[in-house]
Amino acid sequence: MSLPEFFAAIGSDHYLSPRDVIHATAPHREIDHAWTIYTDHFGGFCGSRLDPDYWRHEHPARHLGTLAIDADAPVLVVGADPSFERHARTLRQIRSRIVLMTSPEGADALFRYAMVPDVVVVDRETAADHARGGALARCPLVAVNPRTPAAIVAGVPVEHLFVPDAFPTWGCWPATAVAMAAAAGAGRIGLLGVDLGTADAPDPRQTPLVRLLSLLALTANAACLDCGPEGARKAGWPVATLEEMAARRPPALPEVTRRPWTSPDARINMDRERVRSLEPLLSRARALFLLGLRARDGRLDPRRPRIVEDAMSELLVWRQNAQVRIALQDTMGLSILPRLWRTGVRGQHSAQLSQTLLLATDEIVRQAEKLETRLDLRLCA
Repeated sequence: MSLPEFFAAIGSDHYLSPRDVIHATAPHREIDHAWTIYTDHFGGFCGSRLDPDYWRHEHPARHLGTLAIDADAPVLVVGADPSFERHARTLRQIRSRIVLMTSPEGADALFRYAMVPDVVVVDRETAADHARGGALARCPLVAVNPRTPAAIVAGVPVEHLFVPDAFPTWGCWPATAVAMAAAAGAGRIGLLGVDLGTADAPDPRQTPLVRLLSLLALTANAACLDCGPEGARKAGWPVATLEEMAARRPPALPEVTRRPWTSPDARINMDRERVRSLEPLLSRARALFLLGLRARDGRLDPRRPRIVEDAMSELLVWRQNAQVRIALQDTMGLSILPRLWRTGVRGQHSAQLSQTLLLATDEIVRQAEKLETRLDLRLCA
């Protein structure tokens, strides 16, 4: 594999420190650098594994898949930013000498120029888009986040779909595509239509993705090239032309080694077991939610002045059990408490702390009710 394990590990939000990542993967000189990007630009929580609507229960894919790309096959990750339109006709001329990876939006853009991408990556933010038309259905390989709503890929033949066996995502699809290409063995990876602003005026909102792409250029065992010279510069991605990017002859097409994914019924049964194992904590969260309501309404016992602080401390202690922490994030789809596990609540005054307690426990209660209802509905179906 040409992508270090720590990249996917940090993006999973399963770890609380670089030391945890090292213990779970292996030492690497860029782990501290990657962790700084994670904390400074992603708030220490990507949310890339969150599934608050439990779309995984209805996901139509039947297989996990491991993508393989020949080292001599150049991979171009194509977005729909302005540089794509400027160079689309040139791309069409060299299309047969390059492997194209893109998003659903990028697939639409390529289809306008009669090009079919080889691999489409449906990551978290692309899954939030509306269902696509015929473009996605005609793509030969569609790598889908397991938390994707079924409607997004409803028209895609099931034999084209796969859930990547290891989905190296931080929730930003261009970086996910680059990471997947590197992990698959590509020796040369380019960008087009992933502008993130212009060369003269980079978009500050895209700084996290710029930093992430630069991290991949440092750590992936592949030459990284930017074929959209109009876009913002990305460290480690020197500008190159599409002709320089292309191979001399048509490369081998990407391949996917498939194995069965767990069935929808099996996923539902797994969640039933997880909810049962979490029930003591969920019951406690309901009690703390009621406490938060009393705090909001000024109905607390004045003889217990630290009751809110103690309740908040109790929630924060849950972070120490990795199994519990991951189950609450990945199974329940929580985002408020996992962020608090990383930021803490130091410096909040009493009213702020009561509000924080109420927000965190309200999310737990609502998500638990939603999941329990969904499981019951599926049970009766």
